[in-house]
Amino acid sequence: MSRILFVYPFQLSASALEQEWRTLYPPLGLLYLAAFVRDYGHTVSFYDGTFKEAEHAEFDVELTKFNADVVCIGSLITVRPDAIELAARAHKSGITTILGGPDPTLAAEEYLNSGVVDWVIRGEGERSLLQLQELIPSGEEYSNIPGIAYIDSAGQIITTSDPQVVPELDDLPYPARDLIDMQAYADIWRFEHGYISVNLSASRGCALGCSYCQSSQPGAHFRIRSAKSVTAEMFSIQESYAPCRFRLVDDLDGLGAEWLTELAGEMEAAGVTVPFEGLRLHQSLGELPQLERTKELCADRNSWIPKSESHPHAPPGLDIGTLQARWRHARLEPGETLAEP
Repeated sequence: MSRILFVYPFQLSASALEQEWRTLYPPLGLLYLAAFVRDYGHTVSFYDGTFKEAEHAEFDVELTKFNADVVCIGSLITVRPDAIELAARAHKSGITTILGGPDPTLAAEEYLNSGVVDWVIRGEGERSLLQLQELIPSGEEYSNIPGIAYIDSAGQIITTSDPQVVPELDDLPYPARDLIDMQAYADIWRFEHGYISVNLSASRGCALGCSYCQSSQPGAHFRIRSAKSVTAEMFSIQESYAPCRFRLVDDLDGLGAEWLTELAGEMEAAGVTVPFEGLRLHQSLGELPQLERTKELCADRNSWIPKSESHPHAPPGLDIGTLQARWRHARLEPGETLAEP
């Protein structure tokens, strides 16, 4: 069994845009992965860079303290330089490095060609990561593992078949929130916004079928958890962290009116009193006290997404420098317009 350190490279101190929003949530994808492999006997720890200093000095301390065999880093295009920097620090210590997330899925070569990334996991990662952990010590053939990319002995980048998705989301463990400082997130929410918001996910895949989302989710099969499962997780969060609001990181229209109404009924039956909100809602649901209909914070974030002709809510094909400048310095390009709040 391996000792796996999961790493979230985002740092609040590095982004003027995030400092303006201050709507911080834990990285659910990485926390799902940590919970999943932990259930299979691997020893896990988590380095959350959100509230760390920009120099990454605390990461080096965590590497030594945890004595990791493997470092798994989740990356977005905005934090690509930080993700590669952290991979370099782990690589220098002789630790196997695995990168995943939307940006490595779209641009695996950018990470693999850095010389410090051993593997890229493409798209949904639970099964791919588990299979990779089983084969890394043996040195067996890796090309049969779905959903990965790597450089072979001839120096060629090998991209395997699309990942095997988890067909029944109810079978997944809840995200390993016990591995991070949930109180730090609660404190910034209450100080900045006057209430505490905790995120959770009710679905995976793409409900809309637009090319932008699907390009970072190979074989983006849309699946929804049962309302009962989501309610059980809500009750657990309510008991453990006492939030004021749940944030479903889902498209509410994609979940559908019937499912949302069922969720409200399950919440009432289970004694979940915290309301929920989510992305987009164009359906009429009538009186649903469990649904929080305020949109201010979501609108603030969405308004920073530039409009494009092909899709009113999808970013155009901007280069990485432009995207990182927006994120780091809260700066738009000349003549660029924003989505309506």
